[in-house]
Amino acid sequence: MHGHEQGYRRRFLTKAEKTEKLKNYAEELKKELKAVEEKIKEMQS
Repeated sequence: MHGHEQGYRRRFLTKAEKTEKLKNYAEELKKELKAVEEKIKEMQS
């Protein structure tokens, strides 16, 4: 599991931590988009 610590979860993150989480999220979205585009091409051929 990514981003989920066992037990207590902090409520407040530092700016650097928020930035890192957003960057990771953006990377995951890019991968998802690539997979969707590949699926579309696959379905069209």
